[in-house]
Order: sequence, then C-alpha cells, then structure tokens
Amino acid sequence: MEYKGNSHFKGVAYLRISKENKLCHDETNTIGNQRCIIKEFLVNHPEIKLIQTRVDDGYTGTDFERPGFRQMLADMDNGANCIIVKDLSRLGRNYIGCGKYIERQFKSAGIRFISVADQIDTFSDNENMNSLMMPFKNLMNEMLSAGLSSSVRSHLDARRTDGQHTGAFAVYGYKKESSNLSQLVVDRRAAETVQKIYWLRSLGMSMMAIAHYLNCFSIPTPLDYKRSAGSNFKTSFQIYREGTWEAMKVKRILTNRVYTGRLEQKKTTTVDYKHKERVHMPKEKWICSEASHEAVISKTLFETVQLLNKVKQNIPCVPNESPLVGIAKCGNCGNLLSYQAVPGKCGKYRYYMCKSCAGTKKPIRIRADDIESCVLRVLNSYLLNRNEPLSFSVSGERKKKELAVIEDRKCALLDRQNELSSLLLDIQGDIAAGILDEEDAPELELICKKELDRLNQDINFLNDSRIYFTEGDRIYEPETGFLYLTQPITMLFISEIQVKGKSELIIVLGWNEKQGNIVHT
Repeated sequence: MEYKGNSHFKGVAYLRISKENKLCHDETNTIGNQRCIIKEFLVNHPEIKLIQTRVDDGYTGTDFERPGFRQMLADMDNGANCIIVKDLSRLGRNYIGCGKYIERQFKSAGIRFISVADQIDTFSDNENMNSLMMPFKNLMNEMLSAGLSSSVRSHLDARRTDGQHTGAFAVYGYKKESSNLSQLVVDRRAAETVQKIYWLRSLGMSMMAIAHYLNCFSIPTPLDYKRSAGSNFKTSFQIYREGTWEAMKVKRILTNRVYTGRLEQKKTTTVDYKHKERVHMPKEKWICSEASHEAVISKTLFETVQLLNKVKQNIPCVPNESPLVGIAKCGNCGNLLSYQAVPGKCGKYRYYMCKSCAGTKKPIRIRADDIESCVLRVLNSYLLNRNEPLSFSVSGERKKKELAVIEDRKCALLDRQNELSSLLLDIQGDIAAGILDEEDAPELELICKKELDRLNQDINFLNDSRIYFTEGDRIYEPETGFLYLTQPITMLFISEIQVKGKSELIIVLGWNEKQGNIVHT
C-alpha cells in the first residue's frame, strides 16, 4: 500500500466515552486515560506528528453520527493521514461499521490506522492485520455493547421501581435534591405557578385563557425559568417563540401526574442499543411509584381537572355559562350536545342542541335554563340527606388577593398605555424640533400602535378574568343545597345526561364520597 508521506504522518487522535461507561464508572476508558495512552505511544513514534485531537464525550459507539468522529473524517480530507485510538472499541462498537471504515474507507484513502491497546497498525504487516483478530475484536466489542446496554437498562429499571427519579432534568415545579439527585423536591417558586394553573382550570378557565393570563403577568415559561436558574435545559417541544405561554405548554402541566406525588417513568424507550429512535411504551409497561416525592396538588383536584380537560368548547371567557357541555348527549344519536347563546330583546337565549340531528324529524334542542334547573333539582334531591357541607371553591381571602394582583397589573398596563399614547402624540413635534428623523417616524408609529393593541387586549382580558374571582363561592350547604351549577360540580356528580326531548331526560349520577372537597386557600 502506498501512503501519503511515507516518512511523516499527520496524526489525529480520536477519543470517545459513552454515557454507559460513565454510569458504570469505567476508569480504563476515561478521556484522560485514553489521552495518556496515545501520548505515551507517540513518544516512541517520532514519525507521527499529532495535529488534532477529536473527542466524543458521552456518545455511543453503536453508530457513527458523532460530532467528533465527523470532525475526524473532515481532518482526513484536509490532509491528515493517520488516525490513532486507544482500542478498537473507541472507534466504535458496530462490527460492520468499524470494518467498513478500517478495511475500505481508510485503506482506499491511504490512511494509517493505529489501535494502541490492540497492537494494530495498518502501516506494518503484523499478524493482527493479516488474521481474523481485528474482525473478531470488532465483533466482541459489539457484543460487549449489547451486554452493557442490557445491564444499564436493568439498572435504570431497578431504580425506577424503587421510586428514584432517573430523568436528566426535574419536571417544572420540582428540582433535584443536592445530596441525592434521584430525589425530587418542590421548587416553591415554580410550584406556585403550577398550583395557579390547576386552580384557574378548576374555575373553568380554558387552557388558552390560562396561557394568556400567565403572559399578562410576565410569568416565565418552564424553559425560560430553567435557563434563568442556570440549567442547560433543552426540549423537543420548543416550537413556539421563547417567553410565551401557549395552550400546549399549559396542557402538559395539567396532565402530568407527577404533581400528585406519583412518578410515571419509562413512557418511552429505544428498541435496542443500535437504534436511538424513541418509541412510546404501552401504559401497562410504565414504571410507576406512588408518594415518591412531595405532592404539589391534591389527587382530587387533579382528577377534577382531567374531567374538565375532556370538555371541548369554544365559548367566551365567562365561567359557568355552559356547565353541561361535555356531559349532555343526544338521546337519538349519542353525540354530545353543542351550546349556543343567541342575543335577544331580553338578553341571551341559551340552548343545548344536537348539530347531527338538526334538520331531521326529531331535532334535539332544549333551553339551557330548563335542563339546568332540572339537573339542579336532581342533584339537591340526591344530596338531601347529607349533613356536611361540600366545598368546590376558592376561599374569600384568596379571591381578594388575586383581585388585588389583577388590579396592580392592570394599573401597570394602563401606565404603559398612557406612555405610548403620549409618545405617538409627540412624534410630529419631535420631527419639527429635529429630534426625530422624518424617515423613521412611520416605523416608530407602527411599533407604538402594535404595542398599544397588545396592551388593550391584555387589559380587556384582565377585566374579563375578574369574573372568575368575583362570583359567589361554589359551596354546597345542607340548608340551601346548590344554588347554581358549575362545570366542576356537574363533572364530579354526573356521569351522563341523555336528552330525548324537551320533557324527557335521563340523568346518570356518578359521584362518590372519595371525590370530596376541592378547596383552594
């Protein structure tokens, strides 16, 4: 074989250690140990000049999509003609892949390949190159990788079964305990935001409205919060611009049982050690543990919110306007009834109707007041003999506090609104005074108007949101019963309502004592 520069080689040292090696505390394959072994080797080989060292720290050897490895290949294109590794397993643990690079790509490019520990040097015709030793070692490395992968999987599963958290990062609302990284502890500041999200949802606020509410108060998103705390956090969910809450971000929090003190792990996994694409595991194969850490919200509140999450409705930011949406069904076709509010001379005319049966001989359409009053009577009759109160509300003190926060934020937005309005009025005067260039004026006016539009939206939204904290407490008292219906109440107490006509209803009750009180203080 003819090599590029027979008496002098430009060498590239390639070092690699996988996450599995780190987890198993493999001291023989640390980056520092590999570097020392290659350095000692080069002392006795003055014909090799080391021009570059490429490192893959924390990358598996089962595939070759590694940044350091790709840089090493680029070095070959830029004149390097010698590659040095500590042993064959550092190049890779894929039998076919390693053989392809050593026997074909390196050989055809005239690249000298050296594996120090295996005593393999393609520049010399030694026994290791002319026998089955190198292919056999590559095969053994691949088998070792399979065994190591299986061992690590078993180790992680055992930790998960024991209730230890094995994720790289703690979920929003928690942090890892400094003395035990497998234990989650409550991050009080983030947990308050989580509690507020559940609280607002239990009041009937939609996920989109909750996202808007959080944005109005400039509350950092989970990603921004982790970064502000110094975490090198990355997520595949980052499809929206930074700093903005979206309905999907709120939904992920509202459906995560970790906030009840329950760990649900191994929801996704890889098929095997060669394929890194993640696949979803069936629910029965998740590894779950109860009370593994302190709960942020109660299980009762979580389950109530899950019931509310099943309701799909597009109604204004008005709580309890349609408390039977998601429960009332058509007695003819079984579809959920839609809610409709029609303006009239005496206010709104509210209806529940089946869109599928519209235009048929037996359309289902019933006044909301009629069906809601009937359901209210049934519920109060059902709980007639109950002597203890049931609570489904926010305490008066909490409501006052939240209203004060809304007022403070609204005042800040109004001050900014006045400031921008004054700036708009002063633009022409600034042009005349020579303070502002006339060419820059249109762009500045556009920026101010856009900001004013956003401020108006936020102020109007906060005004609408006040209704969630000014309505009466949603409490059942034995003396009075329920005075009116709310969506959380109907979700908790009623499994299904079938409407077969204006005077024919089937109400299926589904409450039990365990669903008890939902009280926010």
